[in-house]
Amino acid sequence: MKFFKLLIILLFTNIGIYAAEPLVKVPDLEDNNTLELYEDSEGLFSIKVIQFYRMAVILETQLKLMGIVPKTKVLNPTYEEFEELDKKIIKVYHKIAKSLEEEVLAAPPSDREKLLQQINNLEKSLRDSIAYYLQKQGKELNKFYEVSLDKLKAMNETYLSNLELIQEYYENNCANSYNLLSIAGKGNIFFSNGGNNVRNDVWLSLKTTLNAGRIAGFWKDFNFYYEYLAPKFFTQYDSEDYKEYWTTNAHSVGAGGKIPINVSKNFRHGIGVELGYFWMKGNITNIGGGTVDWDGINFNFEYFAGVPSCRYPFELFVNLGIYHNFSTNLRFFTRYPNYNDINIGKTHMSVSLGIRYNLLNTAFDN
Repeated sequence: MKFFKLLIILLFTNIGIYAAEPLVKVPDLEDNNTLELYEDSEGLFSIKVIQFYRMAVILETQLKLMGIVPKTKVLNPTYEEFEELDKKIIKVYHKIAKSLEEEVLAAPPSDREKLLQQINNLEKSLRDSIAYYLQKQGKELNKFYEVSLDKLKAMNETYLSNLELIQEYYENNCANSYNLLSIAGKGNIFFSNGGNNVRNDVWLSLKTTLNAGRIAGFWKDFNFYYEYLAPKFFTQYDSEDYKEYWTTNAHSVGAGGKIPINVSKNFRHGIGVELGYFWMKGNITNIGGGTVDWDGINFNFEYFAGVPSCRYPFELFVNLGIYHNFSTNLRFFTRYPNYNDINIGKTHMSVSLGIRYNLLNTAFDN
């Protein structure tokens, strides 16, 4: 609007009859490379179109005030044109303004005071028109943003719903999945052939199982295992009040597999069998002297149960273990007179209670 104020000042400084000169001078159109830059900015594009549209309206009004019917029709910009961002639209409004400028230049002079009064009216009319247009455009943009926001909310809800379905499907299919690696902790105790002189307290073991059946290409539940065992033996002699505790380290390696009895969405249980080789060594704790050194084969028979959950893949199990050597007995060589060699036989059994965590669980059964 500063342009119009400056224009009025200049007009009042002139004397005589206002000649047939355009109120605004329409500049030459930029080259195509420059026009393409306007296509990259909605703001610059809108300003350029409104600039030529405003010039056209001023020139059209000037012709009407001079009593001349314009030959060139002024077009009103549309919201679709502003969205299109095509340089051809800029050329159209420039051509309209330029044509009206040429019509003014070719017209005879008009009364200056009458024209000045109309200029004030024109400024107000343009100000109101542009304000109305911007308000309308703002409403259209707000509506567009509201629709876009609703679409984004709908997409987000769909995404969350699909994610829940995927998680549910993943959980439900754990009953048919398999795991590659398992770790188990057990509490154990030997309950056979210890006699009165060799006993044991509850002791712990840690077992790692590699489920290699799928890798090897046959029985899915076939596995290899390694187990570390720490039996807590103690020996007692003539007096039950005197005991010697032993530090014993044992290891076992072998192979086996699971046989599921029932697999459902909420419960899975079955039996497991394993055959392996074990070896153990030990001595009397903190004193020195005394030895135990034994090896052989061991057989594990297990019952396991758990809930098929990919999120919490735990199993509880009880295990019966049999340790046997076909030629050598389990013997404790002590320092105590008359009990230097305590021989307790070739076969020993243990019972265990444990919990297993299935690592690297697959998503689905292939």
